[in-house]
Amino acid sequence: MTIVNLLFPVFFMMGLGFVARRLDWITPAQKDGTKNTVFGIFFPILIFNVIFTSTFDPSSFLMIGYVAIFWVLTIFIARRFLRKWHGEKFADVAAFMLTTSEGGSVALPLYTAIVGMEYAINTVTFDLAGVLLAFVIIPILVARLSASDVSQKDLFKKVITNPFVLAVLFGLLLNILGGADLLQNLGLFEIYSSTITMATGGIVGLILFTIGYDFSLSADVL
Repeated sequence: MTIVNLLFPVFFMMGLGFVARRLDWITPAQKDGTKNTVFGIFFPILIFNVIFTSTFDPSSFLMIGYVAIFWVLTIFIARRFLRKWHGEKFADVAAFMLTTSEGGSVALPLYTAIVGMEYAINTVTFDLAGVLLAFVIIPILVARLSASDVSQKDLFKKVITNPFVLAVLFGLLLNILGGADLLQNLGLFEIYSSTITMATGGIVGLILFTIGYDFSLSADVL
């Protein structure tokens, strides 16, 4: 029964999203608006909170560096040696797609829905490396490979103002400076926790709902 208790809410929210699409309760535009709001505003808050309140040791940063380096090597090897297997149609994007195997934005919400938010730290290694790769390294590589006319200043501004990058940077900075301990000493941590709970409480359900909305078992997808 423990497994059922953990998984039933997950499949219920996905099923609700699936039914909402089939019965036209929610339009694709409304679903996209919900997804953009969740991933553009509330999910970065969740990432910030996980990083801000977690305890890191030196091995954590070594693992983050290892994962990031491994994914960069994956891109290099794929572009250098596997291009002929991708075909010309997908040759320019296939190498970058190989780095999405860590789960993207779905992994953390799904993981915490099953095991609880208190274990979110277990995925932080991949999230930090993923943010570094997806919002810093890949945009720079794509801009160079595509001979884009985007200036380095504009590219840097676009990268540094990304909500996920800001969440990681501020989360790490305040963690290192002992921000959580300061809030505790000032008696403000309970207010902070209540605010974070309010801002992130519905994230997991909404993400699972949109996954169910987009879910399809068509022959093309299989």
